[in-house]
Parts: sequence; C-alpha cells; structure tokens
Amino acid sequence: MKRVSLTLLLAVPSVLTALGCNGSPNKDQAPAPSAAQPAVAAPAAPPPAAAAPTPAVAPAAPEASPEASKLALDTLMRGHFRQATEAREALIRGDMAAARSAMQWLAEHDETSAIPKELQPFYGAMRASAKRFAQAGTLREAGVVLASTLTKCADCHRTAQRGPKFGTPPLPQGEDGKSHMRRHLWVAQRMWEGLVDGSETTFLEAARVLAAEPWNTEVLAIKGANEAVAQSLDKHVHELSAEAAHATGPEQRADVYGHFVATCATCHRLLGRGPAAVPLPAAEAQPATK
Repeated sequence: MKRVSLTLLLAVPSVLTALGCNGSPNKDQAPAPSAAQPAVAAPAAPPPAAAAPTPAVAPAAPEASPEASKLALDTLMRGHFRQATEAREALIRGDMAAARSAMQWLAEHDETSAIPKELQPFYGAMRASAKRFAQAGTLREAGVVLASTLTKCADCHRTAQRGPKFGTPPLPQGEDGKSHMRRHLWVAQRMWEGLVDGSETTFLEAARVLAAEPWNTEVLAIKGANEAVAQSLDKHVHELSAEAAHATGPEQRADVYGHFVATCATCHRLLGRGPAAVPLPAAEAQPATK
C-alpha cells in the first residue's frame, strides 16, 4: 500500500506539468490582460453640420394712410388732365408730334399702384386706348382715338363718383372773324369736357351753340388761294356741330368730336394759324377732385 501511494505522489508533478499547472506560462495560452492597461476610447462623433441660415424676410411695407393714398391719386389725375389737355390743344392746332407725345405719356406712364383696385381695369383700358394713338395716320384717326380715350376716363370717373370740375367761361361774343374762331374753340373745349366727365348734357349743349349760329361766308375775311377751301372747312365744322348735337352714346360722340377737331386742325394747317393766335378771354379752369 505504501508503494502504490508513493508511486502516485511521484506521478502528480508529471501530470500537472502536462496540464500546464506547474506555475509556468504555457506558450499556447494567451496571457490575461493586465488590469493596469487603460481602455481604448471610442472615436469622437463628428460635430453636427451647421443648419442652413433662414433667409431674412423683408418687413412688409407700411400701408399708406388714406390721406397719402388720396394725395397720390389726385397728383396722378392732375398729370393725366395736363397731358390730355395738351393732346387736345396740339391736335386742334394741327401739331401731331406734340399730340403724340402727350398721348404716349398717358399710354406708358404706369402708376397702377396709386389706383384703387376696383378702378384699375378702367385705368388699363385708358392706357390701351391712348397707345393706339401711335398708329393714327390721319388727323381724323388721331382725333377719334383721343376722344375715345377720354370716354375711358369718363368710365372711371363715373364709377368712382369723382373727377374734374370745370369752370365754364362765358361764350365769346362779337361778329368778327376772331370772335367766330373763339366760339369754335369754346365749343371744342366744352365738348371735350363732356367727354372727360361723361356728361352728355355738357357735350350736346356745347355742340348746339355752334350749330345754331348762322354760317357767314364773309366772317373769316380770308382772301387768296385758300379762301374757298377755308370757307368749306368752316362750313363743315358747323355741319359737324349739328351732327354732334344729336349724337347718342359715348362712342358716337367720340367719333363726331374726332372729326370735328380734325377739321379744325386741317384749316389751321392750311392757313398757318390757329388757337394760339386767338386765345380765349378767360383761362380754362384747372381740375379739382370732387
């Protein structure tokens, strides 16, 4: 029994050595990590991308006060009145270039922002009509376009229930040629006012003044080669006044008026003189908004 035990004791070291338990490291066994080694930190996450800047929103323009809006509109309307007046006067004296310049201003001068929204369609119609003046090839065509443009103004004035006020100077008196021409001009201006403010009464009453005046072949006192033509044109103006006195509707009145001023212009060109030589005794009233 002692011999067996001794044999077993002598065999234990060999077994432990074979099992790698003799205290010496086994070259096939990975060494245990040392507790002193620091842990490897995970890589830091990239910084977040910068957010796109929010576009700046322009502050809304302050709304104009009612007083400022009215002032802007009145200023624009006075400019329209001046240009329409210049177009009429230029056309009557036969100056197509000056008339075309005034009508071009009306067509191209865009101030829609100053016009109330409900009136902007009328404003656009007026500008479109004025634009057609550039294509007018004769005095009569130009006169009709001018008069038609004025009816567009009247549409706006009637809708807005406001517009220019006109002072009516007294009818020129006298029996000489200059007085006769002054009455022609008085009638032309009053009919023009009737077109601008849409007053049928003003237009018809002015036309009847000249239609009722007897035509006198001697009143112009024109001698020379142009005498017969001038007398014929003067007679035609009286005939057109009678026609205008019975015109119904804006377009018919515009057509008659356009023919009327074209006849005046033809005579003035022929004679080389016109309204500038025989001004009205009273200045025409400036417009004022109602």
